[in-house]
Amino acid sequence: MTTPLRLVLWDVDGTLLNSRFLILETMHEACRQERIACPSASLVARGTGLPLADMVAFVLPDYDAAVHQRVAVAYRRIFPALREKGDGHDRLFPHIRFVLDDLRKQEILMGLVTGMGRRGVLAFVERYGLADYFVTVGTADDGPGKPSPFLVLQAVRQTGAERKNTVVIGDTSFDMMMARAAGVSAIGVAWGNHDVSGLWQAGAEAVAEEPAVLPALIGRVLGRGQE
Repeated sequence: MTTPLRLVLWDVDGTLLNSRFLILETMHEACRQERIACPSASLVARGTGLPLADMVAFVLPDYDAAVHQRVAVAYRRIFPALREKGDGHDRLFPHIRFVLDDLRKQEILMGLVTGMGRRGVLAFVERYGLADYFVTVGTADDGPGKPSPFLVLQAVRQTGAERKNTVVIGDTSFDMMMARAAGVSAIGVAWGNHDVSGLWQAGAEAVAEEPAVLPALIGRVLGRGQE
């Protein structure tokens, strides 16, 4: 009997990559350049995971669309420059590479579904030598962002996996909502930007407290789809 394709779709920022400080510093620098008040760290964390335009509107609710647009333009310019400086503001979370290796050995397909632009994603996978791990990559440049199911459904079509054998792994409620809207499973991670309670409320089937437990959780969740 042929084993069905299994697909794990990863969020990037806050799930694979510890980039919270980089995102916060980028947002604050964009606001400083526009001479407006900087949002709090907690507010920026809660907005992380949304498409950039939506994130800016979320963290700057007292400003109009024109200001939001200027801040978003500044953010896009500042973010790659700060990342390129390589001051240790972003790095893979501990044990993540071992998890990716484990899943690849099990012949589980993997992909990325992220609010980052394609240029940023390509820079990320090149910087950390991860290009060979992912067979599909969905970015903010491809279509509607989270919590829309678009990127997940695109990945399912591209890989040929069935939705019942697909799981999204992410750190925000937007990731969980995206997965549920697409009709796939969802696993939250506790080391990212959103509170664990919010992950459960948004539809997580499980929440990983540390990366090392992910292979077992993924196996359990994907195993249900094959019953």
